[in-house]
Amino acid sequence: MHTEDLRGEVMAKSKKLSYAKESELLNQLKIIEESNTFRELGYKTLLKYCVGEFGLSEASAYRRIAASRHKKGASKRP
Repeated sequence: MHTEDLRGEVMAKSKKLSYAKESELLNQLKIIEESNTFRELGYKTLLKYCVGEFGLSEASAYRRIAASRHKKGASKRP
């Protein structure tokens, strides 16, 4: 196998894994928000939870929360 082919294959697998992890994070945020787990852990908001527990910036946390809410709404559509 050529180096370029191998590099492309590794990058494709890495991207797929990254998307899977992001999707799992969005699913977990949905569950955490619905169950108010973040409050039980002492956080006033889901945003503060994401910053404190995942080490995300506020902007990054906000985007992921918005995406998890969008995903939540999309799953209820027929």
